[in-house]
Amino acid sequence: MLKEHVSNLVTQNSRIVFLRRKALVDVLKVLSDTNPDFFQQYLRKIQDQKKQRIRRETWRQLEEIVGLKGHTSASNWFSRIASAVTELYLENNRIKGTLPQNLVFPNLAAFDLSSNNFQGPFPRWTTYATELHLYQNNFSGSLPPDIHVMMPRLKNIKLFHNSFTGEIPSSLCELTGLETLNLRNNRFSGQIPESLCVLPRLSVLLLNQNALEGKIPDTFQNCSGITHSHLGGNKLTGKLPWWLSKLSSLSMLRLQSNSFDGQIPDDLCSAPSLHILDLSENKLSGSVPKCICNLTAIVQGKSVDEYYEYQEIRDSINLSGNSIHGEIPVEILDLTYLRILNLSRNSVAGSIPGNISKLGHLETLDLSRNRFSGAIPQSLAAISSLHTLNLSYNKLEGSIPKQQNVVVN
Repeated sequence: MLKEHVSNLVTQNSRIVFLRRKALVDVLKVLSDTNPDFFQQYLRKIQDQKKQRIRRETWRQLEEIVGLKGHTSASNWFSRIASAVTELYLENNRIKGTLPQNLVFPNLAAFDLSSNNFQGPFPRWTTYATELHLYQNNFSGSLPPDIHVMMPRLKNIKLFHNSFTGEIPSSLCELTGLETLNLRNNRFSGQIPESLCVLPRLSVLLLNQNALEGKIPDTFQNCSGITHSHLGGNKLTGKLPWWLSKLSSLSMLRLQSNSFDGQIPDDLCSAPSLHILDLSENKLSGSVPKCICNLTAIVQGKSVDEYYEYQEIRDSINLSGNSIHGEIPVEILDLTYLRILNLSRNSVAGSIPGNISKLGHLETLDLSRNRFSGAIPQSLAAISSLHTLNLSYNKLEGSIPKQQNVVVN
Protein backbone atom coordinates (compact mmCIF):
# COMPACT_ATOMS: atom_id res chain seq x y z
CA MET A 1 0.00 0.00 0.00
CA LEU A 2 2.81 2.39 0.90
CA LYS A 3 4.73 1.69 -2.32
CA GLU A 4 1.61 2.25 -4.36
CA HIS A 5 0.91 5.58 -2.62
CA VAL A 6 4.45 6.89 -3.16
CA SER A 7 4.52 5.62 -6.74
CA ASN A 8 1.37 7.59 -7.50
CA LEU A 9 2.83 10.62 -5.76
CA VAL A 10 6.05 10.59 -7.76
CA THR A 11 4.92 9.39 -11.18
CA GLN A 12 1.48 10.94 -11.51
CA ASN A 13 0.66 13.75 -9.12
CA SER A 14 4.04 15.19 -8.22
CA ARG A 15 5.08 18.33 -10.08
CA ILE A 16 8.57 18.53 -8.60
CA VAL A 17 10.86 15.50 -8.49
CA PHE A 18 13.94 15.72 -6.29
CA LEU A 19 16.27 12.86 -5.54
CA ARG A 20 18.49 14.85 -3.23
CA ARG A 21 18.68 14.63 0.52
CA LYS A 22 16.49 17.55 1.56
CA ALA A 23 13.92 16.99 -1.14
CA LEU A 24 13.63 13.28 -0.48
CA VAL A 25 12.81 14.17 3.11
CA ASP A 26 10.16 16.58 1.79
CA VAL A 27 8.58 13.79 -0.25
CA LEU A 28 8.55 11.47 2.72
CA LYS A 29 6.94 14.11 4.93
CA VAL A 30 3.80 13.71 2.84
CA LEU A 31 3.59 10.22 4.31
CA SER A 32 3.98 11.32 7.92
CA ASP A 33 0.22 11.48 8.54
CA THR A 34 -0.65 8.18 6.90
CA ASN A 35 2.28 6.16 8.26
CA PRO A 36 4.14 8.12 10.98
CA ASP A 37 6.15 5.14 12.25
CA PHE A 38 7.63 4.43 8.85
CA PHE A 39 8.34 8.10 8.24
CA GLN A 40 10.18 8.60 11.53
CA GLN A 41 12.25 5.46 11.04
CA TYR A 42 13.28 6.41 7.52
CA LEU A 43 13.95 10.02 8.47
CA ARG A 44 16.32 8.95 11.24
CA LYS A 45 18.10 6.63 8.83
CA ILE A 46 18.91 9.24 6.22
CA GLN A 47 19.72 11.97 8.75
CA ASP A 48 22.34 9.71 10.31
CA GLN A 49 24.13 9.16 7.04
CA LYS A 50 26.77 11.45 5.63
CA LYS A 51 25.62 13.89 2.98
CA GLN A 52 27.94 12.51 0.30
CA ARG A 53 26.57 9.04 0.77
CA ILE A 54 23.00 10.29 0.66
CA ARG A 55 23.56 11.96 -2.68
CA ARG A 56 24.97 8.75 -4.11
CA GLU A 57 22.26 6.48 -2.78
CA THR A 58 19.03 8.43 -3.17
CA TRP A 59 18.15 6.75 -6.46
CA ARG A 60 18.54 3.34 -4.87
CA GLN A 61 16.41 4.47 -1.95
CA LEU A 62 13.67 5.67 -4.26
CA GLU A 63 13.87 2.36 -6.13
CA GLU A 64 13.10 0.53 -2.90
CA ILE A 65 10.23 2.81 -1.92
CA VAL A 66 8.58 3.34 -5.28
CA GLY A 67 9.28 -0.08 -6.69
CA LEU A 68 11.59 0.89 -9.55
CA LYS A 69 14.18 -1.72 -8.68
CA GLY A 70 15.69 -3.26 -11.79
CA HIS A 71 14.87 -0.25 -13.94
CA THR A 72 17.73 2.09 -13.18
CA SER A 73 17.92 3.23 -16.81
CA ALA A 74 14.58 4.87 -15.96
CA SER A 75 13.47 5.22 -19.59
CA ASN A 76 9.85 4.38 -18.88
CA TRP A 77 9.92 6.44 -15.72
CA PHE A 78 10.93 9.61 -17.60
CA SER A 79 8.11 9.03 -20.07
CA ARG A 80 5.56 8.71 -17.26
CA ILE A 81 6.49 11.92 -15.49
CA ALA A 82 7.03 14.11 -18.59
CA SER A 83 3.57 15.68 -18.78
CA ALA A 84 3.37 16.90 -15.18
CA VAL A 85 6.83 17.51 -13.74
CA THR A 86 8.00 21.13 -13.32
CA GLU A 87 11.48 20.60 -11.87
CA LEU A 88 13.64 17.52 -12.21
CA TYR A 89 16.75 17.14 -10.06
CA LEU A 90 18.56 13.79 -10.23
CA GLU A 91 22.17 14.93 -9.91
CA ASN A 92 24.90 13.07 -7.99
CA ASN A 93 23.43 9.60 -8.19
CA ARG A 94 24.48 6.48 -10.08
CA ILE A 95 21.72 6.36 -12.65
CA LYS A 96 22.80 4.67 -15.86
CA GLY A 97 21.45 4.08 -19.31
CA THR A 98 20.32 6.06 -22.33
CA LEU A 99 17.73 8.80 -22.00
CA PRO A 100 14.54 8.46 -24.08
CA GLN A 101 14.31 10.75 -27.07
CA ASN A 102 11.59 13.08 -28.35
CA LEU A 103 9.83 13.64 -25.04
CA VAL A 104 7.72 16.74 -24.41
CA PHE A 105 7.93 18.39 -20.98
CA PRO A 106 5.34 21.18 -21.23
CA ASN A 107 5.81 22.41 -17.64
CA LEU A 108 9.49 21.73 -17.00
CA ALA A 109 11.36 24.85 -15.79
CA ALA A 110 14.71 23.29 -14.86
CA PHE A 111 16.40 19.91 -14.83
CA ASP A 112 19.72 18.64 -13.53
CA LEU A 113 20.93 15.17 -14.53
CA SER A 114 24.60 15.88 -13.81
CA SER A 115 27.12 13.53 -12.22
CA ASN A 116 25.53 10.22 -13.17
CA ASN A 117 26.32 7.48 -15.70
CA PHE A 118 24.00 8.48 -18.51
CA GLN A 119 25.26 7.70 -21.99
CA GLY A 120 24.13 7.98 -25.57
CA PRO A 121 23.03 11.06 -27.52
CA PHE A 122 21.88 14.43 -26.29
CA PRO A 123 18.24 14.12 -25.13
CA ARG A 124 15.94 15.65 -27.72
CA TRP A 125 13.43 16.97 -25.23
CA THR A 126 11.01 19.77 -25.91
CA THR A 127 10.90 22.03 -22.87
CA TYR A 128 10.81 25.64 -21.74
CA ALA A 129 13.45 24.95 -19.09
CA THR A 130 15.97 27.70 -18.40
CA GLU A 131 18.61 25.43 -16.82
CA LEU A 132 20.27 22.52 -18.66
CA HIS A 133 22.77 20.58 -16.56
CA LEU A 134 24.05 17.35 -18.11
CA TYR A 135 27.68 17.62 -17.02
CA GLN A 136 29.85 14.76 -15.77
CA ASN A 137 28.15 11.93 -17.63
CA ASN A 138 29.05 9.87 -20.71
CA PHE A 139 26.91 11.57 -23.35
CA SER A 140 28.29 11.48 -26.88
CA GLY A 141 27.50 12.54 -30.42
CA SER A 142 26.78 16.03 -31.68
CA LEU A 143 24.48 18.69 -30.30
CA PRO A 144 21.22 19.02 -32.23
CA PRO A 145 21.19 21.91 -34.72
CA ASP A 146 17.64 22.77 -33.64
CA ILE A 147 18.41 23.03 -29.92
CA HIS A 148 17.06 26.59 -29.98
CA VAL A 149 13.70 25.24 -31.13
CA MET A 150 13.49 22.42 -28.59
CA MET A 151 14.70 24.50 -25.64
CA PRO A 152 14.17 28.16 -26.58
CA ARG A 153 14.40 29.65 -23.08
CA LEU A 154 17.74 28.29 -21.96
CA LYS A 155 19.84 30.65 -19.83
CA ASN A 156 22.49 28.30 -18.47
CA ILE A 157 23.95 25.37 -20.41
CA LYS A 158 26.45 23.14 -18.60
CA LEU A 159 27.54 20.09 -20.61
CA PHE A 160 31.14 19.80 -19.46
CA HIS A 161 32.96 16.51 -18.90
CA ASN A 162 31.17 14.42 -21.50
CA SER A 163 32.21 13.10 -24.93
CA PHE A 164 30.22 15.36 -27.23
CA THR A 165 31.72 15.73 -30.71
CA GLY A 166 31.23 17.73 -33.88
CA GLU A 167 31.02 21.46 -34.27
CA ILE A 168 29.42 23.84 -31.81
CA PRO A 169 26.08 24.57 -33.51
CA SER A 170 25.60 28.18 -34.54
CA SER A 171 21.96 27.79 -33.54
CA LEU A 172 23.06 28.38 -29.94
CA CYS A 173 23.28 32.00 -31.00
CA GLU A 174 19.48 31.98 -31.33
CA LEU A 175 19.14 31.52 -27.56
CA THR A 176 18.89 35.23 -26.84
CA GLY A 177 18.61 34.72 -23.08
CA LEU A 178 21.78 32.62 -22.79
CA GLU A 179 24.04 33.71 -19.92
CA THR A 180 26.36 30.74 -19.36
CA LEU A 181 27.76 28.32 -21.95
CA ASN A 182 30.03 25.68 -20.43
CA LEU A 183 31.14 23.04 -22.95
CA ARG A 184 34.61 22.38 -21.57
CA ASN A 185 36.23 18.95 -21.52
CA ASN A 186 34.46 17.45 -24.51
CA ARG A 187 35.60 16.68 -28.07
CA PHE A 188 34.13 19.56 -29.99
CA SER A 189 36.00 20.50 -33.17
CA GLY A 190 35.82 23.08 -35.91
CA GLN A 191 35.80 26.81 -35.37
CA ILE A 192 34.14 28.93 -32.73
CA PRO A 193 30.86 30.23 -34.23
CA GLU A 194 31.28 33.87 -35.25
CA SER A 195 27.72 34.70 -34.27
CA LEU A 196 28.15 33.50 -30.71
CA CYS A 197 28.69 37.00 -29.40
CA VAL A 198 25.47 38.44 -30.71
CA LEU A 199 24.05 37.06 -27.46
CA PRO A 200 23.33 40.18 -25.39
CA ARG A 201 23.41 38.46 -21.97
CA LEU A 202 26.31 36.03 -22.40
CA SER A 203 28.69 36.42 -19.46
CA VAL A 204 30.44 33.05 -19.00
CA LEU A 205 31.99 31.25 -21.98
CA LEU A 206 33.98 28.09 -21.14
CA LEU A 207 35.08 26.13 -24.21
CA ASN A 208 38.41 24.86 -22.91
CA GLN A 209 39.80 21.34 -23.38
CA ASN A 210 38.28 20.59 -26.76
CA ALA A 211 39.75 20.48 -30.29
CA LEU A 212 38.61 23.87 -31.56
CA GLU A 213 40.76 25.50 -34.22
CA GLY A 214 41.16 28.70 -36.16
CA LYS A 215 41.24 32.22 -34.77
CA ILE A 216 39.18 33.94 -32.11
CA PRO A 217 36.38 35.54 -34.15
CA ASP A 218 36.58 39.33 -34.42
CA THR A 219 32.88 39.41 -33.56
CA PHE A 220 33.92 38.63 -29.98
CA GLN A 221 34.76 42.28 -29.50
CA ASN A 222 31.00 42.81 -29.34
CA CYS A 223 30.72 40.57 -26.25
CA SER A 224 30.32 43.59 -24.01
CA GLY A 225 28.84 41.63 -21.11
CA ILE A 226 31.27 38.73 -20.99
CA THR A 227 33.05 38.32 -17.65
CA HIS A 228 34.77 34.92 -17.91
CA SER A 229 36.28 33.45 -21.06
CA HIS A 230 38.26 30.20 -21.03
CA LEU A 231 39.39 28.93 -24.43
CA GLY A 232 42.48 27.05 -23.27
CA GLY A 233 43.48 23.56 -24.34
CA ASN A 234 42.40 23.86 -27.96
CA LYS A 235 44.15 24.33 -31.32
CA LEU A 236 43.55 28.04 -31.74
CA THR A 237 46.08 30.04 -33.74
CA GLY A 238 46.92 33.56 -34.84
CA LYS A 239 47.81 36.76 -33.04
CA LEU A 240 46.21 37.80 -29.77
CA PRO A 241 43.39 40.18 -30.74
CA TRP A 242 44.11 43.88 -30.11
CA TRP A 243 40.47 44.51 -29.25
CA LEU A 244 40.47 42.45 -26.03
CA SER A 245 40.67 45.68 -24.05
CA LYS A 246 37.23 46.60 -25.39
CA LEU A 247 35.71 43.87 -23.22
CA SER A 248 35.20 46.17 -20.26
CA SER A 249 33.55 43.51 -18.05
CA LEU A 250 36.13 40.78 -18.72
CA SER A 251 37.45 39.48 -15.40
CA MET A 252 39.11 36.27 -16.61
CA LEU A 253 40.90 35.54 -19.88
CA ARG A 254 42.48 32.09 -20.20
CA LEU A 255 43.98 31.16 -23.57
CA GLN A 256 46.66 28.73 -22.42
CA SER A 257 47.78 25.63 -24.34
CA ASN A 258 46.99 26.85 -27.83
CA SER A 259 49.24 28.03 -30.67
CA PHE A 260 48.93 31.80 -30.47
CA ASP A 261 52.03 33.62 -31.71
CA GLY A 262 53.39 37.14 -31.94
CA GLN A 263 53.73 39.65 -29.13
CA ILE A 264 51.40 40.43 -26.27
CA PRO A 265 49.48 43.49 -27.53
CA ASP A 266 49.75 46.66 -25.46
CA ASP A 267 45.99 47.07 -25.83
CA LEU A 268 45.50 44.13 -23.49
CA CYS A 269 46.88 46.29 -20.65
CA SER A 270 43.80 48.49 -20.88
CA ALA A 271 41.32 45.78 -19.90
CA PRO A 272 39.83 47.52 -16.83
CA SER A 273 38.30 44.51 -15.04
CA LEU A 274 40.88 41.80 -15.71
CA HIS A 275 41.83 39.76 -12.62
CA ILE A 276 43.02 36.53 -14.27
CA LEU A 277 45.30 36.47 -17.32
CA ASP A 278 46.63 33.11 -18.53
CA LEU A 279 48.53 33.03 -21.82
CA SER A 280 50.80 30.12 -20.90
CA GLU A 281 51.91 27.31 -23.25
CA ASN A 282 51.67 29.22 -26.52
CA LYS A 283 54.20 30.55 -29.01
CA LEU A 284 54.29 34.15 -27.84
CA SER A 285 57.46 36.20 -28.21
CA GLY A 286 58.64 39.71 -27.42
CA SER A 287 58.86 41.12 -23.91
CA VAL A 288 56.46 41.57 -21.04
CA PRO A 289 54.75 44.88 -21.92
CA LYS A 290 55.63 47.77 -19.59
CA CYS A 291 52.02 48.89 -19.69
CA ILE A 292 51.06 45.80 -17.67
CA CYS A 293 50.82 48.16 -14.70
CA ASN A 294 47.61 49.48 -16.28
CA LEU A 295 45.66 46.39 -15.27
CA THR A 296 43.74 48.51 -12.82
CA ALA A 297 41.67 45.71 -11.33
CA ILE A 298 44.86 44.11 -9.96
CA VAL A 299 46.42 47.48 -9.07
CA GLN A 300 43.44 48.58 -7.02
CA GLY A 301 42.22 45.22 -5.79
CA LYS A 302 38.73 45.86 -7.11
CA SER A 303 36.15 43.50 -5.71
CA VAL A 304 34.57 41.07 -8.13
CA ASP A 305 31.96 38.35 -7.96
CA GLU A 306 34.38 35.70 -9.24
CA TYR A 307 33.12 32.58 -10.93
CA TYR A 308 33.44 30.05 -8.12
CA GLU A 309 35.69 27.62 -10.00
CA TYR A 310 38.47 30.18 -10.40
CA GLN A 311 38.61 31.95 -7.06
CA GLU A 312 41.93 30.32 -6.20
CA ILE A 313 43.72 31.98 -9.13
CA ARG A 314 42.19 35.41 -8.81
CA ASP A 315 44.66 38.28 -9.37
CA SER A 316 47.12 36.16 -11.33
CA ILE A 317 49.30 36.47 -14.44
CA ASN A 318 50.64 33.34 -16.10
CA LEU A 319 52.88 33.76 -19.14
CA SER A 320 54.87 30.54 -18.69
CA GLY A 321 55.95 28.23 -21.50
CA ASN A 322 56.41 30.82 -24.25
CA SER A 323 59.40 32.50 -25.91
CA ILE A 324 59.24 35.76 -24.02
CA HIS A 325 62.56 37.57 -23.59
CA GLY A 326 63.84 40.89 -22.28
CA GLU A 327 63.69 41.81 -18.59
CA ILE A 328 60.97 42.03 -15.98
CA PRO A 329 59.59 45.57 -16.33
CA VAL A 330 59.77 47.47 -13.04
CA GLU A 331 56.24 48.66 -13.79
CA ILE A 332 54.97 45.21 -12.86
CA LEU A 333 55.64 46.13 -9.22
CA ASP A 334 52.68 48.50 -9.38
CA LEU A 335 50.31 45.52 -9.47
CA THR A 336 49.76 45.87 -5.75
CA TYR A 337 47.23 43.05 -5.33
CA LEU A 338 48.94 40.52 -7.60
CA ARG A 339 48.80 37.09 -5.93
CA ILE A 340 50.34 34.76 -8.55
CA LEU A 341 53.08 35.55 -11.06
CA ASN A 342 54.40 32.79 -13.32
CA LEU A 343 57.01 33.63 -15.96
CA SER A 344 58.68 30.21 -15.95
CA ARG A 345 60.08 28.45 -19.06
CA ASN A 346 60.81 31.58 -21.08
CA SER A 347 64.00 33.47 -21.92
CA VAL A 348 63.59 36.40 -19.54
CA ALA A 349 66.98 37.78 -18.46
CA GLY A 350 68.42 40.51 -16.25
CA SER A 351 68.02 40.77 -12.52
CA ILE A 352 65.00 40.28 -10.28
CA PRO A 353 63.88 43.75 -9.11
CA GLY A 354 65.40 44.48 -5.71
CA ASN A 355 62.21 46.08 -4.41
CA ILE A 356 60.00 43.15 -5.36
CA SER A 357 58.55 43.33 -1.86
CA LYS A 358 56.22 46.01 -3.25
CA LEU A 359 54.13 43.04 -4.36
CA GLY A 360 52.88 42.69 -0.82
CA HIS A 361 50.06 40.24 -1.60
CA LEU A 362 52.15 37.85 -3.67
CA GLU A 363 51.59 34.19 -2.77
CA THR A 364 53.27 32.34 -5.64
CA LEU A 365 56.31 33.47 -7.64
CA ASP A 366 57.70 31.17 -10.35
CA LEU A 367 60.63 32.50 -12.39
CA SER A 368 62.23 29.13 -13.03
CA ARG A 369 63.97 28.07 -16.27
CA ASN A 370 64.85 31.55 -17.52
CA ARG A 371 68.11 33.51 -17.80
CA PHE A 372 67.98 35.61 -14.66
CA SER A 373 71.31 36.58 -13.15
CA GLY A 374 72.62 38.61 -10.24
CA ALA A 375 71.71 38.42 -6.57
CA ILE A 376 68.51 36.96 -5.16
CA PRO A 377 66.67 39.93 -3.60
CA GLN A 378 66.62 39.69 0.17
CA SER A 379 63.43 41.76 0.14
CA LEU A 380 61.54 38.59 -0.77
CA ALA A 381 61.56 37.81 2.95
CA ALA A 382 59.37 40.85 3.53
CA ILE A 383 56.47 39.38 1.54
CA SER A 384 54.58 37.71 4.38
CA SER A 385 51.96 36.19 2.05
CA LEU A 386 54.54 34.35 -0.10
CA HIS A 387 54.27 30.56 0.25
CA THR A 388 55.66 29.20 -3.06
CA LEU A 389 58.93 30.42 -4.60
CA ASN A 390 60.61 28.79 -7.61
CA LEU A 391 63.84 30.34 -8.91
CA SER A 392 65.43 27.13 -10.19
CA TYR A 393 67.44 26.82 -13.43
CA ASN A 394 68.71 30.39 -13.64
CA LYS A 395 72.10 32.03 -13.02
CA LEU A 396 71.23 33.65 -9.72
CA GLU A 397 73.67 34.13 -6.87
CA GLY A 398 73.55 34.52 -3.13
CA SER A 399 71.39 32.99 -0.45
CA ILE A 400 67.67 32.42 -0.46
CA PRO A 401 65.97 34.72 2.07
CA LYS A 402 64.76 32.85 5.12
CA GLN A 403 61.05 32.93 5.64
CA GLN A 404 58.72 30.55 7.40
CA ASN A 405 56.05 28.62 5.49
CA VAL A 406 57.66 29.15 2.07
CA VAL A 407 58.20 26.21 -0.28
CA VAL A 408 61.40 26.97 -2.22
CA ASN A 409 62.60 25.32 -5.43
